[in-house]
Amino acid sequence: MLDSVKINLNNLQNKACSHWSEFKHLVTIESLNYIERCPRGPLSLVSPNCPVSSAIAGLVLGDATVRPYTYPGNSYLRLNLGSNLRSLSYIATVACFLEHIGLGNGLIFCYKNGINSDFYHFTVLSKRHVMWNEVRDFWYCNHTKTVPKNVHMYISDFGFALWVLGDGSRANLSKHPGLILHTQNFTKAEQKLLASALSAQFGLTFGVDDVISRGKLYHVLRSRKIDAPVIKQLILRYMHQSWHYKLTT
Repeated sequence: MLDSVKINLNNLQNKACSHWSEFKHLVTIESLNYIERCPRGPLSLVSPNCPVSSAIAGLVLGDATVRPYTYPGNSYLRLNLGSNLRSLSYIATVACFLEHIGLGNGLIFCYKNGINSDFYHFTVLSKRHVMWNEVRDFWYCNHTKTVPKNVHMYISDFGFALWVLGDGSRANLSKHPGLILHTQNFTKAEQKLLASALSAQFGLTFGVDDVISRGKLYHVLRSRKIDAPVIKQLILRYMHQSWHYKLTT
């Protein structure tokens, strides 16, 4: 299995793009089942308590960006990650989701990070669509990601998994064990809003920690070690085995 994945990785790095279905085997059965339950588009992408909106929320809270529209064009979603098995499984899951709701372009792109570099990164792009304009207006203010007041209505287990895949990491410090969500670009008030949403939806307790990186103060969310079994039960099934280390504390 891993050998075939390595071959696929090499093949992908030798061409500009591949059809996402080549890597469908990296998408977990539970993720495919969730995606199959999503209504097909076009439809509103910011409806509360909707499986599609919840998945998009998880992407936007993590590494995905919604690129702005310029008249007469429309916005689109973009996810860009490094070139390894973990990244490819995440990218393939997102590509599968976008295809299902009718907003995918069917391709996973591979770019070289500079002419003389050996580093590649993978990118998935959605189709441009007017519905992404709505997402952009909902999740952004003055070109900056923001957290809506009713964010608790946009959190699901699958969306939480996508968020963890994008921004989650395992805390190794014995004094502060747990899952860290590196949502540094949000304000402390927005972090507290996200912690309240996770508490309301799943009964999880996340604290807001201050961290200093490169001389700048950031805020991150950190779970309690006691909540680790609950988090695993919620989202482990949506994550390729190469990502399971994030939930080992």
